[in-house]
Amino acid sequence: MKKHKNQSADSKDKIFDRIFKENAPSIFMPIIERRYGIDVTSYEILDTELPRTIGRRVDFFCKITRKDGTEELLHIEFQTGDDYEMVERVGEHHAIMLRRHRLPIRHIVIFLGKGKSRMRTQLREEEIYRGFDLLNISELDSNKLLSSQVPEEIILAILGNYDEEEVEIILRFMVRKLTNLPITDAQRNKYIQQLLLLSKLRNLTDIVDQIIEEMDFTYDYTQDIYYKRGIEAAQKQIEQEREKARQEREKARQEREKARQEKIESIRALLAVGNFDNVQIAGIMNVTEEFVEQIAKSEAE
Repeated sequence: MKKHKNQSADSKDKIFDRIFKENAPSIFMPIIERRYGIDVTSYEILDTELPRTIGRRVDFFCKITRKDGTEELLHIEFQTGDDYEMVERVGEHHAIMLRRHRLPIRHIVIFLGKGKSRMRTQLREEEIYRGFDLLNISELDSNKLLSSQVPEEIILAILGNYDEEEVEIILRFMVRKLTNLPITDAQRNKYIQQLLLLSKLRNLTDIVDQIIEEMDFTYDYTQDIYYKRGIEAAQKQIEQEREKARQEREKARQEREKARQEKIESIRALLAVGNFDNVQIAGIMNVTEEFVEQIAKSEAE
């Protein structure tokens, strides 16, 4: 079966992601310290898994057009009690809405409880997302990386800044330095494997292959971790994807039910206020009038 182009690209990206994730502390922590002047005394690796959804739907969401023709999004949440994570929750909604619709967004939370809400309504200055710093690996000085004694930094030099005429000299120096480092053969094989994979990002695989063959260095391709585990990993990934899809279907079902219950609670709160009729509540909550009437009837009983 012919592999889809996007599937091939995704698989390639996963291999490179694996290299950089594995080497991140050794490579990028020192680079980030030097580049941004951050004095890191310690760090703790945190869970990198992010939820595919934020676990709940918004209460009301629409696009409005002003008199002058400008458009913006209006997002409304109804709260019967204080939610002290509300400002962060709305922030999660904001990121998803902005990415999808690319329009200015106005967020409003309507508090239906007794008295005055004490929820925080604004993010602190240090919590506000304004963008990110961009670090181009191709701008890093390859000579500085090659002067390191850290193998992860040495192999990164293949992606750095150097004259194209010097590429073979740099690659030979890189392989020779990896050969002479005081590390085990297993470690050296791992870094050569990673160097070969990284060489694909600069279309240098043929040159790296040739240099390895010419130099006094034994590299067993059959021991390559990706070579040995290719079929096994593919089968395992298929099984994992199937299980993941099953779990996601179940999670989506639970989320739909949770969203339904939350909507019912919001409708009950609006009914309790007494300032809205069934038609108005149906419009606010984006449900049918019959649905509101069913909840009103159950409340009366």
